[in-house]
Amino acid sequence: MRLTILVLLNLFTLFLEAQVPFTGFRTGNYSGVNGVFYNPASIVDSRYRWDINLMSTHVAVGNNFASFQLRKLPALLKNDSLSIDSMFLKSKKATLAAMVNTDITGPSVMFHVNARLSMALTTRFRSFVNISDVDKAFAQTISNQISNATYPYQAQSSYNQHLSVNAWAEYGVSGAYILMNQEKHFLKGGLSLKYLAGYGNAYLSLNRIGGTLNENSAGDDYLTGTSGSISGGIGGVNVDQFDQSNAFRFRGKGAGLDFGLMYEYRPDHETLTGHDQNKYRFKVGLALLDVGSIRYKTDTTYSGGYQVNIPAEPQRLQINQYENKEFTEVKSMLQSNAYFSRLTAPASYRVHLPATLQLQVDWNIGHGFYVDLATQLSLHNKNRIKTPFYPNQVTLTPRFEWKSIGCYLPISYSGLTSFNAGFSFKAGPFFIGSGSILTAWLGQSRQADFHIGVRFGNLYKKPRLRINDTKSEPHETLEPGNIKDAPLVVDTDQDGVIDEKDRCPSVPGSVKYEGCPIPDTDGDGLNDEQDQCPTISGSTKYQGCPIPDTDGDGWDDEKDQCPNEKGIEKYNGCPAPDADKDGVDDDHDKCPDVIGFSRYEGCPIPDRDRDGLNDEEDRCPDQPGTVLQKGCPEISVQVQQKLQYAAKNIFFATGSAVLLKKSYTYLDEVVKILKTTPGLRLIIEGHTDSIGVAQQNQALSEDRAESVKAYILTQGIEEGRITAIGFGQTRPIADNRTITGRAKNRRVELKLSY
Repeated sequence: MRLTILVLLNLFTLFLEAQVPFTGFRTGNYSGVNGVFYNPASIVDSRYRWDINLMSTHVAVGNNFASFQLRKLPALLKNDSLSIDSMFLKSKKATLAAMVNTDITGPSVMFHVNARLSMALTTRFRSFVNISDVDKAFAQTISNQISNATYPYQAQSSYNQHLSVNAWAEYGVSGAYILMNQEKHFLKGGLSLKYLAGYGNAYLSLNRIGGTLNENSAGDDYLTGTSGSISGGIGGVNVDQFDQSNAFRFRGKGAGLDFGLMYEYRPDHETLTGHDQNKYRFKVGLALLDVGSIRYKTDTTYSGGYQVNIPAEPQRLQINQYENKEFTEVKSMLQSNAYFSRLTAPASYRVHLPATLQLQVDWNIGHGFYVDLATQLSLHNKNRIKTPFYPNQVTLTPRFEWKSIGCYLPISYSGLTSFNAGFSFKAGPFFIGSGSILTAWLGQSRQADFHIGVRFGNLYKKPRLRINDTKSEPHETLEPGNIKDAPLVVDTDQDGVIDEKDRCPSVPGSVKYEGCPIPDTDGDGLNDEQDQCPTISGSTKYQGCPIPDTDGDGWDDEKDQCPNEKGIEKYNGCPAPDADKDGVDDDHDKCPDVIGFSRYEGCPIPDRDRDGLNDEEDRCPDQPGTVLQKGCPEISVQVQQKLQYAAKNIFFATGSAVLLKKSYTYLDEVVKILKTTPGLRLIIEGHTDSIGVAQQNQALSEDRAESVKAYILTQGIEEGRITAIGFGQTRPIADNRTITGRAKNRRVELKLSY
């Protein structure tokens, strides 16, 4: 037991908390196809016609309890300053957390489809090791007491401590589309659909575990006064058949998606043309990433758990009986031990992706200088102990960036690893960097991360300016005598656009619309520049938009007597009345003056047998009963006597759970009682004397109770009404030292309840 606890503690301290992948480089405008993983909208109207990622890798570790200085790391590794006592147990945190993250982007491609649409095909491998809520006080107690070797000693945790390991691959297809282009205001959206191939999941959970370790006079360790639960499991990887031939097989599968929006403010759109420039003054991006899950088949041999309940002295659990045993032997012994209640693992389970909400604001200051502010909010549910997750983080990244070169200075604050500063660099197709290198070199850092990659793409070129594209052309100065050679310039409608270039030569217009008037697309009398709804016919009163319908009930606000509440035509746009205020309107309420429920069409819950308990609380809704019996009739003395008489006439073959036929007549009487009163439930308790091994007696008592249950089920009684329990030799009613006493202790008890 002491060795097991030490192993768990060392496992907890090995793993560290990772930070946001590809910090620095991911914020830029030249990340190409790699940007799709952080906001799918980024790939449309980008700087590239197409872009290919050959290979990009990000590896990161970090934590909330131990820091290091990169320059002093060689010296630290030569002494004991990296021990559990110096790093893990001296933390001021009440709970400790840690993680390792690897993110590998495989061959991926992004390409331009048309002026409004871009697509990407991606491959990616990711792995996480998460540890959370490790109880530092619990660990400190165990470490100190084990090293001092004093008995008895106690350790108790009030936390649920978790470890999870996950690895999977992703194969994605992404599309991004320009949703709005109003020159100054530009909006695009993107969606990624991902097929998930799960490699494996493993998890361990210690829930409110604690107890006392002591030793007996022979020097053997034992546990007493111990409670809590331990659960764990494996899915995907086959532990028993793990070898080189199947080490990289994917055994789980699932689906996921990423969604993103990106808005750009472009006040200088008139002077910036083509796709080769960053036109925005600032942009705002919002993305919901990693929505989805992977389903694994449970490895039942190594999955499950136990609720531990060892009472205080004199109750004991000897530790040495589990030494030098195989895992399956220990598991079998625990299942037959009354101190351990088995928690069965399901045949399969889902592991959710590390979902996050990402918000980015990027300011283009000018001359290649940008400042980016990004927030990552984890949507992790702590109840999902198998699920990988990222920490919450805010990152400020000043950067100098051009087409072929870029320098990034990410400064971040994580809710777990605190302050970090790093440096990232891009040169042509190559990029490299770290989100914590400066902090680790100049000061103390709780994280270490590194990324590197190679990608290349085809950038848009600056469009050539053709003569016909100029807004105005200087007229040739004509010398006297050459007037006859001058071209005739005609502007019939006198709008400043000559007829040769005027698409509406007889109607005054503007240069912006090639000599035509401002259009009125919806024909409502307001031109498109004044019309707030240029494609929907409206009125001047509402700036060209239709009369609004605020509550969306199909009645416009000028006719709707309840414009802020959804209603119906019968009540002039107001909701149907609800006299009794029970949420069911009077048109559908069968009891309009009595408060009721929608499931009973507005009426109260019925009480069919009129015994004072409504049908939802009454276990015998068609038989009058009492509140104490949960709506069922009292169990009569005669019925109780019949039940006890039947219990005394249940016989088994000697030393086995085989039910003898002479028991059937008496059990049939029990069946009649159950059929006569459908609300009754039967509890079958098996008991033995103390002769023999306690574990075998426990198993025999359970099997005998199950044999009685099996016979009653064959007589047409529902399984949900019968409970079979074995107590072995733990509940004697007579002295086991006498033959008569042991005979009384070998019994089956029958009990009725509602």
